[in-house]
Amino acid sequence: MSTSSVARTAILASIISFFASSAYAEAQPPAGACDGSAAEQLPARPATAESGSAFVRRAAGMSDDQREAAIYAELMAGNMPQFLRRLSPVKLSSQLADGSTLEATVCVAPDYLAIGSDSDYFLVPMRLDTALSIAGHYGFVLPTRKIVDAIYAQSQLHLSPQPLPASDEMRSTAYYSRH
Repeated sequence: MSTSSVARTAILASIISFFASSAYAEAQPPAGACDGSAAEQLPARPATAESGSAFVRRAAGMSDDQREAAIYAELMAGNMPQFLRRLSPVKLSSQLADGSTLEATVCVAPDYLAIGSDSDYFLVPMRLDTALSIAGHYGFVLPTRKIVDAIYAQSQLHLSPQPLPASDEMRSTAYYSRH
């Protein structure tokens, strides 16, 4: 994943534990490490919240700034699928200068932020400032390159990239929707 992709989308991550260990393979996340306590900061999805496809239709005629404000409003109101609230543990490890290993477990959302329900959602690209604001408000952080690489390496499913060609339409809602 490129840095620009991370800047345009957001994975919520919550750092839950740091510990020093001599053997990374022996380290296990604490029991119930990603049991949902971090995701409790997110408001419940309103029963009247629009679906992902309805959001795309509404946003189609918006300017970039209007669409960004609408994305922010929907995510701040809790209009995101339930599956994004079930966080998964990802282990990180780093060798220190003294030869010891520093390990951490982070709880991450299983996909990028989305607007809508479990059955009808829109994986929503957004500006970095919007992603940082949303993550910070709920007590999460955006992943670093190392965290993104660890998420990919430890994920059970690897999809083949299917990039769309670069064009002047890259910031349009229609392009976002196709992507």
